[in-house]
Amino acid sequence: MHSFKISVVILTALVISGCAERNNPVSPPEKPVELTLLSETQTPGLANDLCVAGDSLFVADDAVGVTIWDISDLRNPLLINTFQTASSVKHLAYARLNRILFMIQTNVIAGYQFKPDTVQMMFNPQELGANEIQVYELSLDTVIVGITDPGEGHRVYKTHPSDDPYSAGFWVSSGDNLKNIRGAHRGLYMDVEHSYNYLANGQFGFQIARIEVVGNFSLTLTGSIDTYGEARDVALNGSRTHAVVADYAGGIQVFNVTDKSNPVWTGALTIENVCDVEDVAAVGDTVYFTDKYDGVFAADISNPDLPRLIAEFNAPAPTGIYVRQDHTVILTDRDRGILILTWP
Repeated sequence: MHSFKISVVILTALVISGCAERNNPVSPPEKPVELTLLSETQTPGLANDLCVAGDSLFVADDAVGVTIWDISDLRNPLLINTFQTASSVKHLAYARLNRILFMIQTNVIAGYQFKPDTVQMMFNPQELGANEIQVYELSLDTVIVGITDPGEGHRVYKTHPSDDPYSAGFWVSSGDNLKNIRGAHRGLYMDVEHSYNYLANGQFGFQIARIEVVGNFSLTLTGSIDTYGEARDVALNGSRTHAVVADYAGGIQVFNVTDKSNPVWTGALTIENVCDVEDVAAVGDTVYFTDKYDGVFAADISNPDLPRLIAEFNAPAPTGIYVRQDHTVILTDRDRGILILTWP
């Protein structure tokens, strides 16, 4: 294992490097195609989730902790470090500007700041059931952290370094810096830049909340609508006019969200025997979604009334998905590790 000093230097170099060349089709295929497996790499543990920053890939590797990979060569991911934790790691989010890796561990959320010669814990609220985490960097030293918890709802922390000399190194994350919407939330899409968060509220459907982070910090529910199944995750199309909900047995459900107080259902896509849709991501009008047992699928929603299946790839136990702007798909799978996919 590299020392933390070496790992931080390598990590910085990887993060600022460029992206892969484009590989997506010019137009969606008429019939579904199989995505091409570019590489498959087993991880030391059980890959639960991932986050990507440039050519650095962070994997929530369960009891092993966090494994950090160089993916500058997509055909040959290289393990460059392992960050061991006190308990199993389930989900990840990375604040690139502040070099903070946020993670959901067993019964706790933690944030670790990668400094030139050390790694320091600086964020540690008690969250017993959190199952999703996302971040938005408002500035250097201010990070908005959003989580979902099926038992407690959606919480947002406005974190920044404490002025208390007795809390040196820790960031403020309580009191007026914490906002909450009660519910059974399982997934979210944070669009803080445009002042809205989009929430997958389990059996209670899809919600939109307005978030204010400059001046008076606030989080207010603005609109909601029920879904056919159980809302697990949500993403927005490129123009932010439509939200796509991973709706478990309900496949993917598409909603017009131009009126934030009144989301309107436009269409849905269900696939035979695909009954456990849990994660969703979007690039432009192409939506990528995973089924808990059946792999990853891609759909064209350029006509949001009629979403159309355009690609698929079989994987036994997908857990997390990230899609680059060039449509390279990076997938974690508890059985197969890291899968990197491209269009044929």
